[in-house]
Amino acid sequence: MIAGLAPAVLAVILVASLAGAGSSEVSIQDGAFSPEILTVTLDAQGKAVVVWTNQGRKAHDVVAMDGTWRSGVLRPGDSFTHTFASAGVFSYRSTQKNDSQAVAGICASGMCGSVHVLPGGSTPAPQPTSASTSPRRTPKPTSASLPASAGTATPSLNPTATGTDSPGPVGADSAGGSGEGAGVSSVKIVAVLALGSLAILAGAGGIYLIRRSS
Repeated sequence: MIAGLAPAVLAVILVASLAGAGSSEVSIQDGAFSPEILTVTLDAQGKAVVVWTNQGRKAHDVVAMDGTWRSGVLRPGDSFTHTFASAGVFSYRSTQKNDSQAVAGICASGMCGSVHVLPGGSTPAPQPTSASTSPRRTPKPTSASLPASAGTATPSLNPTATGTDSPGPVGADSAGGSGEGAGVSSVKIVAVLALGSLAILAGAGGIYLIRRSS
């Protein structure tokens, strides 16, 4: 039954089956491609199928401008299928007699066409627009300088005994004697305690008792 069908009918059936499989169609007319510019998108497998069918009365062909693919001569009712595997713009033309004219590798006039292949795949995820959440550094508290107490006298570590009496060691006779005050002049005094008419001195060599004259 299929063998009895005309070639044009078979071409229509073939194009329809390819179109149903996710392909795109270009009609070849005598003098033009329709559409002249075809836009397709790569599928999940990274492919885009385009089918050209000669629906005119003359023979034509489909040849890439960069020479990477060509259909050969397509008589009325013939079809040509090409699978694109990358995104880009692919120009082509018919090279049959009087069909087109190319200048410097560009189809300048006549039967010229192009296929614009768009990339497929998932849509890129949007970039986050929220403000930066980096933690802020809290400045460390600095201790203020303590004010110096006004009017505070610095105690002297080497007080000088006043009066005419010379200190003597504790237990010595303070009324006189040759041992009174012996060796005290060279002792470093570090503390003084006044008790009425008496003064107690603490030095590096011991404790000394001074009696003040009235």
